[in-house]
Amino acid sequence: MMVHFGNTFIDTMTQAKAHHELTKLRMEGGHIDEYIAKFERYVTMAGYRVNEPTVLEKFIKGLPNPLARNCVKMDNPDSWDEWKESVRRRQEVYLKWRQILGVSDTKKEQSSSKKKDLNKWRQGFNSKHTEKDPNTMDTTPGRTRACCMTTEERAHLMNKGKCFNCQ
Repeated sequence: MMVHFGNTFIDTMTQAKAHHELTKLRMEGGHIDEYIAKFERYVTMAGYRVNEPTVLEKFIKGLPNPLARNCVKMDNPDSWDEWKESVRRRQEVYLKWRQILGVSDTKKEQSSSKKKDLNKWRQGFNSKHTEKDPNTMDTTPGRTRACCMTTEERAHLMNKGKCFNCQ
């Protein structure tokens, strides 16, 4: 009775979904055990075997290039178990080096703070302030035109405290 129920209400797209997830799967954030667990789950769901050459190729392509290169260079793994062991070992060495060198995972934080600063800078140009001081000097890049003055004329205007547009 249970077998009949399972066959009746089975998701027929499970294998196709698992195959699709395998092609998209990438190791992220240095979490090798999470990547291996997901990969094994998708391989099982797709009906593949982990030691098949095409499956191993998908696993290797999902790794960061330096990690895969170091595995081949140091261990030259051939089977699924050898790859798992090699990847874990090389990732452990990489994390130890990062710890020794004092490298933190602030790369994402730095890039997001740079984006925030850039957005603030852009907002300054897009702001719609109607109250502008008429005596303010516009220092926007490309707006100042001092190309047609001699050095003496520039020095004279600077001594008077005037901008280069106020000849």
